[in-house]
Order: sequence, then structure tokens, then C-alpha cells
Amino acid sequence: VPAKQLLPVPGGVDIVDAAALPEVACTVWSNLFGTANLQPGESVLLHGGSSGIGTHAIQVAKAHGCLVAVTARTEAKLARCRALGADELIDYSTTDFVEVIRASGGVDVILDMVGGDYVPRNLACLADDGRHVTIAVQRAGWRVTYDPRAVAWTEAPESFRALAKQRYRWAFGTLQCLWKHGGVIRRGKPAGLAW
Repeated sequence: VPAKQLLPVPGGVDIVDAAALPEVACTVWSNLFGTANLQPGESVLLHGGSSGIGTHAIQVAKAHGCLVAVTARTEAKLARCRALGADELIDYSTTDFVEVIRASGGVDVILDMVGGDYVPRNLACLADDGRHVTIAVQRAGWRVTYDPRAVAWTEAPESFRALAKQRYRWAFGTLQCLWKHGGVIRRGKPAGLAW
């Protein structure tokens, strides 16, 4: 490995933790601030708030002045998220995250590590001009069906169907998520996009 592709191990950090940090940090930074363009004062929903990605994203988003909502499965995991700065804690095993987020007016950004049947539920959580970024698909076998007229991509496609062929597979008139790293879905119909 060329030396210029290596990072120094920070003082006080063991080699195993140091090896994991760039993957987490680069994933969070590039997707929240690069792809989704998260801005200070905006809100973000992080699925898997207690995961490595989630815990890092909580801290980075809070450091940038954002409101952070997280989903996790247990009180212990949610308590850890609260200790890291999360503002809204949602136990997805007992509470519908869509109801909680919609009651607050929606979020500006969703960092989704679940995919599948969460995609249409996430889209329902987006505020106007909200951005949805899928970084993993843990529920890839689930069929995703929603009205594509409520969704626009950040790219300016010739038609929704042309873009859908790049990122999704059409099957019997519905959209099935196959996952493409860095795809951002925006809520709302863009100007000039014909259905």
C-alpha cells in the first residue's frame, strides 16, 4: 500500500479502532454533508442510531448545529444515543417512527441503512425539499411500492422512467429498490419534470 494512502494512528487510539474510524467518518461525512447537503439548523433522521455509523453521525450532525432524531430498538441503545446528543429518540419496536417524525413536521435529511419497505415510510417523513440517502439495504427482499410522482431525484433526468432504469428496476408497474450508493431522493415535484 502506498504510504500516501495511509493515515496516522491518533494518540490514545488503539490500532483496531483507528482502522475502523476512516470508514465510519468518510461514510457519514460524504453522505450527510456531500450527498445530502445537510446544513446547520436542519433536521436529520438516523436509522440505526446506536450503530457505528449512527453514533458517529449523531455527534457530527450535532457539532454542525443540526436537530437529530434516531431510531433504535432498546432503551439502553436509545440512552446511548441521548448521551451522544440525539434530540428525538424512537424505539422502532414499539413506536411508529413515521408518526413521530410527521408530528414534528418532517425532517430535512434521512440517512437510511435499512432500505426495502422503509423507503416509502422514509419518504413520508421528509419535509418539503427533504433528502433521502440510502447507504445500505438490510431489507432488500421487501417489495417497495409508492407513487413515483411524489418523488424527484437530485439529477435532472429526461424522464423519471429513464432515471429509474439507472437506479431501480420496474416490475409490473411498481418500483423495486435495488440500491445504488449515493442515490438521493427528494420529496416534491421538480420544475420541468413531466410525468
